[in-house]
Amino acid sequence: MKENLTDSEKIGLRLKSIRVETSLTTDDVARAINVTRDCITKLEQGQFDQPLNLVGRLSKLYGVPIDYIVSVIDQKGARRKI
Repeated sequence: MKENLTDSEKIGLRLKSIRVETSLTTDDVARAINVTRDCITKLEQGQFDQPLNLVGRLSKLYGVPIDYIVSVIDQKGARRKI
């Protein structure tokens, strides 16, 4: 795995991890938030800057805080020390 990931790549990995934990496919997620499967794939690969409205919808779908998705917190309820 690449050591120096961009913020978009880190968020993409977090999104994929959450999706897999929730046993959803990219098709399931795309339908749930009304985007294409390709959009979800690009988000998870860090190839697409995540518009805040999409991150908000994903946060709601997955039941996790936006802070967790964007790596401000390491766990679904604990804020990371800066």
